[in-house]
Amino acid sequence: MLTHDVDKIIESRSHIWKVRKRFSLGDLVRGLLNPKHLYRNVEDIMALEDEHGVRSTFFLAVDLYDIGEIEDVVKQLAREGWEVALHLVYTEELKRSHDPALVKERLKRLERATGKKVLGSRSHYLVHFGEKTWRMLKSAGLAYDSTLRPEEVGGYKPVELLEGFYELPLTVMDSDLWGLWKLSEAEGWKHMVEKLYEATKEPDGVFVLNAHQESFHMRGGRLYKKFLAKVVEENFEIMTCAEYLEKLRKEGGP
Repeated sequence: MLTHDVDKIIESRSHIWKVRKRFSLGDLVRGLLNPKHLYRNVEDIMALEDEHGVRSTFFLAVDLYDIGEIEDVVKQLAREGWEVALHLVYTEELKRSHDPALVKERLKRLERATGKKVLGSRSHYLVHFGEKTWRMLKSAGLAYDSTLRPEEVGGYKPVELLEGFYELPLTVMDSDLWGLWKLSEAEGWKHMVEKLYEATKEPDGVFVLNAHQESFHMRGGRLYKKFLAKVVEENFEIMTCAEYLEKLRKEGGP
C-alpha cells in the first residue's frame, strides 16, 4: 500500500531558503516564486499515480491546516478513486480525555469535504497510547489504523487489534530515512527495496510505505517516482488501505 501523510501544504519563503539544500535549483527557484509548488504536491502525486493507473491513501490532518484551502483537490481525490483518511493529531485535550467525540468531529470535517465515510487513521508522529487509542478510534467509527511498525505487531501481516478493528503495519516511513537516519539516496533506496521484498515474502505480509507529500520535490522524497515505477513494473498488487481492508473482511480477517 502506498500512503501519504499530509502534514503541511505550504511553507514560508524564509523557511524554503533555510532548507534550500533539499531542493534542486529549478525547484528552489519555482518554490521561492510560489511556495505552494514545493509543499502542496497532492496534485503532482495524483498525476504521477494516475499515469501508472495506481491509487493510494492520503492521510489528512485537519488540525494542522484549513482543509477548506484544499477542498477542491480533496473532492477530486475522493471522486477519482483515491482514499482520504484521517491523520490524527494528539492534542493535549485528546491526550487527557481520549474522547471519541473529538475524533468524530475531525472525521466530520473530512467527510463533508469528501462526501464519503472515512475508514482509517494514522497518528501524527506515530503517537499512540496503545489500547486507549484503539478503543477511541473504534468508538469513533473507524475500522483500521496504520501507525504501528512491524516490530510492534510481530511481523508484516495485518493484525486485528480489537474485534473488527485492524492494524495495517507501517513498513517504511520516508522521514526516518532522510530525517532520522540521514541516509543518502542510494542507502535509502536500498532500504526501501529490501523491506519491500522482505514484507511481501512473508506469508500474508503487506508492505506499507509512507511517502509524505510535502517531500515529493525534496532530496530523498523524489525517489517516490522511481519506487512507484518499480512496483508497477514488477506487478505488485497495489491497493488503497480501504481496498485492502475490504479484502481482509471478505477473507475473514488475518
